[in-house]
Amino acid sequence: MRKLLYLVFTAAIMMTACNNKPKTSTNKTKGLSIDSLVVPYDDEYFSALLPQGWTWATDTCETWQIKHIVDSLRITSGVTEFYPPDNSFKIRLVKGATRWLAPNNPVSDWVSMILMRADADSTCIYISEVRDSLQVDEHEACNVWTAYDLGGDTIIQDQYVVIKDKYDLYYLSGVFDYGDEKSDRLWNKILSTIKLK
Repeated sequence: MRKLLYLVFTAAIMMTACNNKPKTSTNKTKGLSIDSLVVPYDDEYFSALLPQGWTWATDTCETWQIKHIVDSLRITSGVTEFYPPDNSFKIRLVKGATRWLAPNNPVSDWVSMILMRADADSTCIYISEVRDSLQVDEHEACNVWTAYDLGGDTIIQDQYVVIKDKYDLYYLSGVFDYGDEKSDRLWNKILSTIKLK
């Protein structure tokens, strides 16, 4: 009996000691998920956060015969396109130079011009309803979604038109394959980090 009490007493002490033992944790380094936004991008028109491994290319907007007017109003313009490593889709950010034509027009008027161009494009197979009263980086925005048949592939362009200040007009687009929900989610995640300058 004494032996049994000794065993119970020893077991109780060991259980208490195990419960009071400080817990240690080991930090396991996990690889970044493909849609972790960790790379800052910053230029004179935009800033955004991108996943690791993305590349980009910049270009200038064509201003045709209005270059002298654009320059006199000091309206800058540019195009930046972002690509993931697998080139599964792209993001196209454009700071336009044409709002000087109608600086007081609401953003919905500028979306109407996009709709007219899409409607005239023989490869355009679907145009969504315009979603308005939106905001991108706290600026007034509208959104339209178009689908194009390019050689049997259906390509989606999810485009936001944004107005900032008097002459600043932006076109922000995610371009990806129809049904590619992962790219669609990633586009919206990146869109939420975009700052307009």
